[in-house]
Amino acid sequence: MVISQVYRKNIDTIKLSLEHAEYVNRLMGEHQLVFNITSSTVLDIRIGDYVRYKGEKMIINSDPDYKKVSNKEHSYVITFEGERHSLRHYYLQDEGDMNFDYTDNLLGFMNMFLECLNMFDPDWTLGEIEDLEPQTITFDKQDCLSALNMISETFNCEWQIRGKVLNVKKNVGLLKNISVSYGKNNGLYELTRKKLENGSIITRAYAFGGVKNLPQSYPYKELRLPDFIEDQAAVELYGVREGYVKDEKIFPNRTGIVSNVSRISENKFSVTDNNLDFNIKDHLIDGTEARIIFKSGALNGHDFKIIDYNHSTKTIIYEPNIDSNSNMIPFGTFDAEIGDTYTLTGIRMPQVYVDEALSSLVELRKRFLEDNKVPRVIYDLTFDVLFLKRNSIELNEGDIIKIEDDGIGLNSEIRINSVRYTASFPEFLVPGMKYSVEIGNEVTYTRIQKIEKDIRENVQIVSQTVKRNDEQERISALRLRQLQQLTFDPDGYFNGERIKPESIETMMLSVGARSQNFYLDGIRIVPNFANDENAISITPGKLIHREIQINGLGYIWLIDEFTRKGLDPLKSYYLSIKCSKTSLTGQWHLSDVPLKTEEESGFYHFNCGVLYSVLEGRRDYAFTNGMTYINGNSIQTGKVAAQFIDVVGLFAQNIEATNLKVTGNSMIGDFEIDAEGLKYFYSQTAGNSTLFRVNYGNLIWEQLVSKPGIGTGTAKFKAGSPGTNEGIVNVESTENHPANKGIKINMLGTNKRAIEVNKGLSYFGDDIALDPDNTDILIGGKSGLSGTYEYNRGGGIWELEFEKGILVGQRLVSS
Repeated sequence: MVISQVYRKNIDTIKLSLEHAEYVNRLMGEHQLVFNITSSTVLDIRIGDYVRYKGEKMIINSDPDYKKVSNKEHSYVITFEGERHSLRHYYLQDEGDMNFDYTDNLLGFMNMFLECLNMFDPDWTLGEIEDLEPQTITFDKQDCLSALNMISETFNCEWQIRGKVLNVKKNVGLLKNISVSYGKNNGLYELTRKKLENGSIITRAYAFGGVKNLPQSYPYKELRLPDFIEDQAAVELYGVREGYVKDEKIFPNRTGIVSNVSRISENKFSVTDNNLDFNIKDHLIDGTEARIIFKSGALNGHDFKIIDYNHSTKTIIYEPNIDSNSNMIPFGTFDAEIGDTYTLTGIRMPQVYVDEALSSLVELRKRFLEDNKVPRVIYDLTFDVLFLKRNSIELNEGDIIKIEDDGIGLNSEIRINSVRYTASFPEFLVPGMKYSVEIGNEVTYTRIQKIEKDIRENVQIVSQTVKRNDEQERISALRLRQLQQLTFDPDGYFNGERIKPESIETMMLSVGARSQNFYLDGIRIVPNFANDENAISITPGKLIHREIQINGLGYIWLIDEFTRKGLDPLKSYYLSIKCSKTSLTGQWHLSDVPLKTEEESGFYHFNCGVLYSVLEGRRDYAFTNGMTYINGNSIQTGKVAAQFIDVVGLFAQNIEATNLKVTGNSMIGDFEIDAEGLKYFYSQTAGNSTLFRVNYGNLIWEQLVSKPGIGTGTAKFKAGSPGTNEGIVNVESTENHPANKGIKINMLGTNKRAIEVNKGLSYFGDDIALDPDNTDILIGGKSGLSGTYEYNRGGGIWELEFEKGILVGQRLVSS
């Protein structure tokens, strides 16, 4: 038997048997030693007690689960956690500030991180830190564990903690010189393959970037590669499966370096860049503000409106900003300095920067195809503990091992995401002992307090300047809860009374339940499934909670798909999601009896809404999740339904209205309104093409595609100034349409001119023209012709009869 001593402030307390404990270590996730113990006496165990296991201190951070079975039988689940879990107890600070921007390379970030951490918990040190280019991150009251994840994700790295030594690298772990497979003496008892929820195979890839700084002549509304790449071997295996990758941070831009700074006046500041290689004034966009955004220095993250530019001195003049406290920025020493870096937005960048951005998209597309051209799966392995002990094999999260299985065509080196085994291994083996490993070539399922950034909506939402941020929404919800507790009646008006007979007067109102403060991502609820009013189908997706989370795992539960048939048409049903309290997984629950949130031990039942009984041959569904907060200044809610909304400023991701007036740069469905005018985009597999555009100077109808009764050909109509070699009004049919008329004019009534040409020649073919200056018809360049004239057109010879320039007859001579 292997015993673990429990300590309290360096003093021995009780002892626990490792035979009754399971050890779990997940890459950038939980690091736990969990005891399941039955004792004849009440154990003296509390928060802060710790053990030492595998050379590391592991601490109790929450009260153990306890169940009294009888007076002589007490059941406990005691969880000890590694040092990494203590990081969530402290906020990251830089010189005492918890809301700050920081720019540096990875080593600089980690030195700042370590300086803060050691103020609270001494003796932390750095191990291996990758040498990477500087980045900028904004921190706003992040705990140290969340901040470590943010730093690692920004630099595309992984972190690993051994004791109090912190490593941050592109890939942590070691390549183990071992190969295992299923079968006796081969190392494995079981091998289970599981697909990832977002693991679609991609064999043909497209790439898209951002919308900023595109040239006026750029043919698309966003930076994109016009073609695609394929992996031929993958196509042969799986067929053509299209996918795209998008990174809005890739757009034409230039990082400049400040050569000189100056304050011209109270409302004018300037920076000079001696290496600026184009005239900003030549690249401005009508109706759009050009802005300078600082990427380092005291003004890092601040952007300012450019009000002038002097190309002879390469000096950018910008106006200051006023913050929420009426302070002007820049001010004092809080100003730009020589050597600071910056970039520009709101201008049309020269082609060289477009080409650089496209090159970045090429690399992004290549990596995307490489990562997705094969099925994205993970494997659960159950090892033979005797095999591991005999070969003195110790596996850790991040390590890489070779797995072979001819039956499923697996022969690859794959990394370990997590290990899980009975804690007495390898010193003491017991019957039934398990040693489990999850492997896969990407970190999956859980990162502690990971911000979800790759959410895909079933219905495409137009990209906004301000993106939804899960963590910020959670913080906002928690802050509103705090505000609710802190709200008081400063005037003594209510005298403790919140509800009056004729009206309700209060300082703050919240509607909804804490447990229902969540939203569903990627989930579509389909009542009346397959035209059956007694069936319902629900797609898989995520439940993202704003107030409830699993410590050490996060707050985003992965929800399985669900289908139910044979419902009672006379009954209404309650729909909830049954979510585990120990893992981020959940499943749908449909019942005619409502369940309270914590009615079932070990699970949350997050109530989503009601599925109504059948009425007039169909069922309807009502959502009940979400929260609404109202105070004197604002209303925060999920959905607003009203006959009329009159506001000065409104931000929403979906707006339905009978009459809608839109100003500024906006999108309405597929119509875009910007400084150039109105555009309509038709979505295609290979991207978006402009069909209809109304500019300030012209009207362009680019294409006509596959409309009923017209055909599948392509036609163009342009009016205004389409080009120097085209007409002011240009009608062009590029394919053989079923229509047999180019332009048909039907003027009702008398004395209505169908066509009136006041100036210029009108040509009908190559030989006949109308000259409005002298009202003559010119035949072969001659005017006032009388008699016959042979006209050769399309291989046929016609004889045309004219009288003083007027056509009075025609006949076909030969064809």
